[in-house]
Amino acid sequence: MDAGEYLAGFYQLIFEKTQDAILLANRNGEIIDANPAAELMYGYNIGKFKSMKIIELCPNGDEGMEELTLQDIFLKAPKGISFTAIHRRSDGKRIYVECNCKEIVYKNQKIGLNTIRDISERKRVESELKRYQNHLEEMVKLRTDELEKANQKLKDEVRARIKNEEQLSRLAAIVESTEVAVIGLDLDGNISSWNKAAEKLYGYSREEILGNSVFLFIPKNLTHEVQKNLNRVVQGDNSDRFETLWMCKDGHSINVSLTISRIQEAGKTTGISIIARDITERRQMELEMSRIERVNLINVTALGIGHEVRNPLATVRGFLQKLGEKEDCSPYKEYFELMIEEMDRANQILSEFLVIGTNKIPTLQLQNLNSIIKKMFPLIEADAAGQNKWVKFDLQAVPDIYLDDQEMRQVILNLVRNSLEAMNPGSSLYLKTYTEKESVVFEVEDEGSGIPQELMDKVGTPFFTTKEQGTGLGIMICKKIINRHKGKIDIYSSPAGTQVILRFNKP
Repeated sequence: MDAGEYLAGFYQLIFEKTQDAILLANRNGEIIDANPAAELMYGYNIGKFKSMKIIELCPNGDEGMEELTLQDIFLKAPKGISFTAIHRRSDGKRIYVECNCKEIVYKNQKIGLNTIRDISERKRVESELKRYQNHLEEMVKLRTDELEKANQKLKDEVRARIKNEEQLSRLAAIVESTEVAVIGLDLDGNISSWNKAAEKLYGYSREEILGNSVFLFIPKNLTHEVQKNLNRVVQGDNSDRFETLWMCKDGHSINVSLTISRIQEAGKTTGISIIARDITERRQMELEMSRIERVNLINVTALGIGHEVRNPLATVRGFLQKLGEKEDCSPYKEYFELMIEEMDRANQILSEFLVIGTNKIPTLQLQNLNSIIKKMFPLIEADAAGQNKWVKFDLQAVPDIYLDDQEMRQVILNLVRNSLEAMNPGSSLYLKTYTEKESVVFEVEDEGSGIPQELMDKVGTPFFTTKEQGTGLGIMICKKIINRHKGKIDIYSSPAGTQVILRFNKP
């Protein structure tokens, strides 16, 4: 098999298997070819496409384009242009699309290469997330809708390879121009081809990556999973698609959706193709939506059972205290004290539940953050001294801002006690205030062991905690209070300690 035949099969495979729609058009905007993903996206067959112009996909001509006119596209296409638009499927349904247009030249003929991605789902998710962010106080009564699956199913089989030299050149241009990373492997898993999108996504140039193993990108704990999928495809299964974590050249990791397919020549598997898409942004949206849904559940639970459980707890605690004071019960005094401590702990957890479930409107008054902190000096220092730890204050002059005194006391106390619990005896806790551009900043920094990086995304999630006696609600309550104050909370952590920074807008 010569190189031309191999590349023909490879480029044909990419043209047929990519999840993005690809439309080729002449200078008059007439469609001259389309891939299966375009047929699936729009509902037209190839025959219908060849009787249409691209502009016919817009509901009302140029009005279907959000950013550019048709004339702008023709003027800017030679250098490449990206824009979003509204297109219409054959069934009349309108979809949001992201278009990447590039004019390519083959045999002195100018051809428009149009790579189109359906971003309707992304638009819907962005809109949904914005709605939740703007109406957080109303989310107790709302339910979030599950994210619909966004990835389209790939076709089962690859069409016959294209032997014609003209088709080979055209498909090569498509692979190089597509926004999706396309990687070719030999049967040993070594990289044999690498397009420009792969260079952009992973940071390796074609020259430095060719011949290297694909496992260069894969964390060691995921090697088995990827190898298993590669073997399954090589052994005859249909195209395999799954999501995993890959490493870039600079060391950071990204979430990717991989489509693995066989490259076949004359009925024999000669290689493997991988189509990789960065889904990090989508994963972050999914995590945020999941967090919001858990907060809603906590709110409903708190309002439903909080008061009902606290009343009988108070009654039982009162009787235990009375029994503990009786002389004939003195042998069991230690047991009574232990039971009272556990009831107090349960009551504290319920109190945190009630704070979460309450849609409180803060009583904001113009006051100084330093004054609130100074009033808490004795309590903070007593907490630290009782644990043989130190607290160091660096309170710079800051302007008055609108605060709810009681809520800010709760935030400060939660953060201080979290930090003290994370430190060993003899360590120091630092409390700072200062101004930063248009913000008043409060900073809490400890000398604890820090939070592992793989757990940072879970901080503030209901019931997630790194402490033996924690509930996972403290940081969540702090975030809710800071949001009510229109502020911002950032958390940074390393093995040297954890730093929490609160920022409030100046009035």
